Amino acid sequence: MGSPEPARTWPARPLTTAEARALYESDEAARAVWVLDYEVSVRERLVPDDTPADAVVDVVLEADDSLRVFSYSGCRWLDYGTVDTDDLDSVTTEPNLDNYRVLAGHSRALRRDY
Repeated sequence: MGSPEPARTWPARPLTTAEARALYESDEAARAVWVLDYEVSVRERLVPDDTPADAVVDVVLEADDSLRVFSYSGCRWLDYGTVDTDDLDSVTTEPNLDNYRVLAGHSRALRRDY
């Protein structure tokens, strides 16, 4: 993955859990939507004070042969691009899915060594 680009169509705030779950329905290629649940001390540094406790700030969209990574940072969403799951050995910035949970869909990658 290269440098992140702004995710221009995403809101300028963390996603609600419902919005993150809806990514599964709105993206034909999505097999699963993974989210990362941060500890309270980390969330406090990432999101505005009025953000709901269940707001989503990290998302991985899993397709049959790829992962697409998004992260909320600096009051905007960043798109880290797509990683081909066949090439993960050559990528140094792939998400560690052991720290994520599946919010929607059915993962083929669940507990697979990425």
